[in-house]
Amino acid sequence: MRYDLLPATCTLFSLIMAHQKRWRMAYIVLAVAVLLKIYPILLLPAFFIAEQQSDGKLYAPTSTALKNLPAQLYHTILGCTRWHWRNCLLFFALLITVTGAFALLDFQYAVISQFSYFLQRPIQIESMGASLLWLAHLGGMSWRITYDFGSINMYTALNAFVSPLFTLLFVLSVVYILWLQWQRRMTLLQTVIALTLAFIATGKVFSPQYLIWLIPLLAYAGAFNKVWTILWGLISFLTTFIYVAFYSQILDPAHIHLPSGFFEVATIRNILLAVLTLAYLFNWFQAREQTR
Repeated sequence: MRYDLLPATCTLFSLIMAHQKRWRMAYIVLAVAVLLKIYPILLLPAFFIAEQQSDGKLYAPTSTALKNLPAQLYHTILGCTRWHWRNCLLFFALLITVTGAFALLDFQYAVISQFSYFLQRPIQIESMGASLLWLAHLGGMSWRITYDFGSINMYTALNAFVSPLFTLLFVLSVVYILWLQWQRRMTLLQTVIALTLAFIATGKVFSPQYLIWLIPLLAYAGAFNKVWTILWGLISFLTTFIYVAFYSQILDPAHIHLPSGFFEVATIRNILLAVLTLAYLFNWFQAREQTR
């Protein structure tokens, strides 16, 4: 019934294989995770960097100063001929082979529809962007709430601004996280958790099952300190409350009427998620200290 357990489990197993330096198996399992659900492809650069670092093939920055960054990147790129590419190529070979097989049967649904779905999908009512649109609605902006793309979504005049804004925040977050990993200020496990948090927090959609992507990683990382207990506990509780208390009242997708209090609770949850994500990225309250 809960399909997201499958890619989440594969992601965890790929991390375990990476920690054991069984890189080929790690890439294979990660490819299976991507074939099950696309989001783990975000983790590929983190695995590639970790593999090169473990084998001493990646240039280690000698300075973290921004003024030295161009020179450090130049020295890193110069060493690309020494990097191990075989496992990464195997990863792409598996993706292309399996996707190509399905594309031969139906190219439109196997390839084209996947990209158009992500590009055209509007802002879903539980996402961080939806909380901003709700605040704008309180200020007098009109909106339209409909059921399409398999979820309840919001259409406003600000959609064309809010969606690219969060996409930009996501790209900047990915660059920053990989920069920290390159400088060895984040382990592979910490990088995977940070990337997943950033993806969920800045996405156009927030679905309760997205928490399943993180739960095995947090358990494996040992994220049991006070910060995680409080923030993650509240996020999980409010997400469960939203799903049980509010969605159970929406019986007819053709006539959407959101119960009173929905956006208030969702916004509180989203603020907590934003705080947790920022705390992890910038290590506020030693949020990363308990992870391996």
